[in-house]
Amino acid sequence: MSAADKFAAELREEFRLAVPVGFARFHQAIHLRALKSCIDLSAVDTGRLRNNWQSAVGDPGMQEFPEGSSRESSQLADAASVLEGMDPYGVSYVSNPLEYASYLEDGTPKMEPQPMVRPTVAAIESWAANLGKGHAGAGSPR
Repeated sequence: MSAADKFAAELREEFRLAVPVGFARFHQAIHLRALKSCIDLSAVDTGRLRNNWQSAVGDPGMQEFPEGSSRESSQLADAASVLEGMDPYGVSYVSNPLEYASYLEDGTPKMEPQPMVRPTVAAIESWAANLGKGHAGAGSPR
């Protein structure tokens, strides 16, 4: 094997190992931005809605946290921990098990929507569209 062939093989191996790690970090960053945005955009009355945003890998999870339990300070840290060992090409979820979260998101015949998810998705889509244009900071999701 020539030196050039050996170098090419080593380079292929480095990319094979580095790409999934980089992709996993990118996935985690987007997930954490989405979670933070949903928390920040949540209407606050008792704090229960904000308190119940959660992260999971592979399965949405959907554990409901009771009123009065404060998780706001640990939600992002908990999410980072959940995402740490995920498959680079796996699926992660940002979810909220409270039934009234969908009423706030979509509105009702008697209540205007107070969306959290739609603006978050729009911000991430805009940010991702700008990545290829060299404007990753512009329109950066929350």
